[in-house]
Amino acid sequence: MSIKTPSILIGALALSTALLCEDSLAQISVGTSPGRRGRGVVEDGVARQTCFHRLSLSGNTCDDQATDFVVRYATQLGVAPSAVKLGKVRTVRAGTSRSRSYGRQPQLVHGFVAEGYGLTYGLDEFDRIRSAHGVLSPDAAELPPPSLLADDARELALGLQGLERADFRAEPVVHGVARHIDGELRLLQRVTGVKHDFTPLAIELDAYTGLVVRVFEHRYDGKVKTGTHTYDDVDSPFDLGKARGYVYKRVKHALAAKDSFAPLKNFSTSDSTPLVGDLGMMYGRYAQVFNADGVIVTSAELEFPYTDDDATLYGGGIISGADLFDHSNTYQWFDSAGTWVEKSLGTNPLDRTMPVYVNEDVVNAFFSPTDPDGDGAGFPPGFFLFGDFGDGSPEEVMHDFSRDPSVVIHEYMHGVVDGLGATFGSGGLDTPERAVNEALADFGAAAMLNDPKVGQVLAAFAGADLGIAGDSLRDLEKELTFQDDLFSVLGLTTSLPEEHAVGELFGAYLWRARAGLKKSATEMFLVDMLSWPQSSAEVGFPTVTVGNAEEAFEAFLFGCVAAAMDDVLETGAGAPARRQRQAGTILGAALAHGLAGQTDDSTYVFDGTEGLNVAFKSAFLGSLDEHAFDVDLEAGQSLAISATGRKGTAVDVTFSGDDFELIKPKKTNGKLTSAKLPKIVIGTTGTYRVSVSNPGSEGGDYILRVKAK
Repeated sequence: MSIKTPSILIGALALSTALLCEDSLAQISVGTSPGRRGRGVVEDGVARQTCFHRLSLSGNTCDDQATDFVVRYATQLGVAPSAVKLGKVRTVRAGTSRSRSYGRQPQLVHGFVAEGYGLTYGLDEFDRIRSAHGVLSPDAAELPPPSLLADDARELALGLQGLERADFRAEPVVHGVARHIDGELRLLQRVTGVKHDFTPLAIELDAYTGLVVRVFEHRYDGKVKTGTHTYDDVDSPFDLGKARGYVYKRVKHALAAKDSFAPLKNFSTSDSTPLVGDLGMMYGRYAQVFNADGVIVTSAELEFPYTDDDATLYGGGIISGADLFDHSNTYQWFDSAGTWVEKSLGTNPLDRTMPVYVNEDVVNAFFSPTDPDGDGAGFPPGFFLFGDFGDGSPEEVMHDFSRDPSVVIHEYMHGVVDGLGATFGSGGLDTPERAVNEALADFGAAAMLNDPKVGQVLAAFAGADLGIAGDSLRDLEKELTFQDDLFSVLGLTTSLPEEHAVGELFGAYLWRARAGLKKSATEMFLVDMLSWPQSSAEVGFPTVTVGNAEEAFEAFLFGCVAAAMDDVLETGAGAPARRQRQAGTILGAALAHGLAGQTDDSTYVFDGTEGLNVAFKSAFLGSLDEHAFDVDLEAGQSLAISATGRKGTAVDVTFSGDDFELIKPKKTNGKLTSAKLPKIVIGTTGTYRVSVSNPGSEGGDYILRVKAK
């Protein structure tokens, strides 16, 4: 893998010390030392090879070169080339440097992804494969096709557990996987979903017999005494306690670069834990923090006395105290984020020790759903990386992504979204789903910190170098609208609306909805998203282009809004009237930002046939001066509508449809800040439209109330 890791980590994850050279196969050797991880043989007997020399492979594309690599070297990996089925090369760039790139190819078995198998390629600046390593399973070609299909697996899995679709917040999804169990490669149908109590559930069925292989279910109880470290599919529990180190306790302290010596909670205190102390990482329930350049210096008392500006060198001059501060500070914010997610959701899909790399020489920070070196053999999938692009001087010591709490939490929320089973981000760059993924990460950081600004610390200390114009990377209190701001920032390579900019727009909607609900709505937005559209194809746009961008983004973003409202109306807590008011609040936020109520394709339809009680606050932002939604009503129903402008906002309200009678005349006050339709009687069953407009188009807040019985 291209990221720099401590030497001890490289020793733990390297697949072998054998060399592969394109011109001299005689130099290939297979390590055979038994019982040693990463030395050439694993428990299932599959030989592992690593290519360290630069390769000269045929082909104009990375996929062509990968095919050539398999033809040349598959036999040295223990597999006949004709038996190898691989997925498409997925290229990942770690930061802005093109040299920090790698490609990942999973091994496929009848279309199922074989966990722990596949190839990882180091890529040069021209996307040529310069090195390769990985594991291929020779058993894969011997397996027959699965007899249990996905739809049947879902139904069978739920039935065997005594569950129904209605027990879940969204349709459980099915993924075909292949993994070794008791030394035998088996095809499994994995059914995953989140129940209404926010408990994530995974059920694995044998893809031939339909028998249950394993069931995972985790619930937060607030009394956890141990953590879990996973390596090579082995879960190792360890005791939790406390350490101490210098950290930024709050965002305001990071902005002032003011550190404090504080407890580090959920820290490993087990003497048997092999990855603590002098092995180069801090280790606890939610994070194991690695350093890019050297080891962590610690003591038997588990104290980390390194301040944010300490220039003293440690470890034989390898690393500065200021960089060591980044370990304890990043650890602390990961632990806070993990704890907050569990308390908010009732569970945490990342309730395991996650690899976290700090002080990387990149201008970026990211979460990757892959495992750290891409071989699938060591840590379970998922790691985090934070760049430090300062020159080491006191003036640039804060040029470090891990020193901004909101950036750390933003990336952690990407991991949570992925862990909950959402597939946002699997589409291309600057697509609507990627924008929603960014919005959810921003919203999670803002909700945890109760601060709408994301990236304040980075902007304060490195804004000039990074080209940040304002006081933060993004601000969820901005009055952005879909119609005015969708194309305000375009992707450099796509010319599509840039995903982080659209994410800020959608995040502003989420932030407004949260405020309107007068409680933390984080659970709803971070779990109910499983029922949101996950790809543009789901809303009719398999390919998003410059020509269809406006329609594609409108369809996808409104699809998310509508799904959030549906979830509240169908599965929310409380009486129907309360759920309707909550849905109205979500809609009011969407109307304000132009994500709903501007076209027939983005107009939400309430079912008012059994009564309706909607009351919410919204606002006319930007160029928008009319909001609308529809209501299904039955003949004989009556309803009343009122709109009240706040702080002098002018409002008017209209009701339209095929057959109704206004029993009482519309009422408006002299300042045009109030409009009422006190009694309307429906003549014919059908769909009717409620519209609120802003005479004079000066903008401002308003409150709308609609009651039907």
